[in-house]
Amino acid sequence: PIEEDKKLKIRIDKIAEKIEEYVDLDAVVEIAESTQGIRHVGSSRKPQHREKIKVAVAYDAAFNFYYPESLETLRENGAAVTFFSPLQDPKPPEDADMLYIGGGFPELYADQLAGNIAMLKALKKTAEDELPIYAECGGLMYLTRSITTFNNTKHPMVGLLEADTIMTQHPTLSYTKGHAAKSNLLMPAGQGFKGHEFHYSKLENLPRDANLTYTLKIGRGIENQRDGWQQHRTLAAYTHLNLATYKKLVKTLLKIVKIKPITDREK
Repeated sequence: PIEEDKKLKIRIDKIAEKIEEYVDLDAVVEIAESTQGIRHVGSSRKPQHREKIKVAVAYDAAFNFYYPESLETLRENGAAVTFFSPLQDPKPPEDADMLYIGGGFPELYADQLAGNIAMLKALKKTAEDELPIYAECGGLMYLTRSITTFNNTKHPMVGLLEADTIMTQHPTLSYTKGHAAKSNLLMPAGQGFKGHEFHYSKLENLPRDANLTYTLKIGRGIENQRDGWQQHRTLAAYTHLNLATYKKLVKTLLKIVKIKPITDREK
């Protein structure tokens, strides 16, 4: 975000100056207002299941990176997608069958996240009670013990994952390619995947027996090209996946979430 790159703000300001100098903005607005509205027709695909599986998605200023196709794929496969705020709410929705905590910039809101003690405690208990949780990047960071921000201030987080998040000055930006070395919440052992990672953080103080279920050929992941930390029924990774690419996995996941414990799948 612009808050993390002061030079970016300068560049944007210069672009704005050039647009103001060379573009007739009043004419652009006039043309835009003269067009007819676009009719939204929604998805042409019908949900595959009548019974709605409730997937509660973390969405606020701290967590807001989701592929729209990922949420649509959940809906197409029978999920009722709702939203909650780790910043503002005291706990996740009680009727949720699964939580999805996506990417974002929790480091910018670390003080507020740490201050919402009720949510931190509720999320940890929810995970320990075996509710399925899928977390990507910012969600992974949030589930660790702490986030140490750019100014070297340490903020306590959920504490489900026994590691600490440290912000760094150098970004990790890469496509990721790998496979599930072990079965996990989302995929069986051997399943290949492609995604991406983009973060300024790293995880430290991991336990030796951390259950990292992804092996990467491309990308860094959590540690030494390993990613996909499975703890209880929670899967957390730096890798972002477009779930629309893995519709069969999503379909199976939602069935398992509702009717079959993950522990049975892993035996």
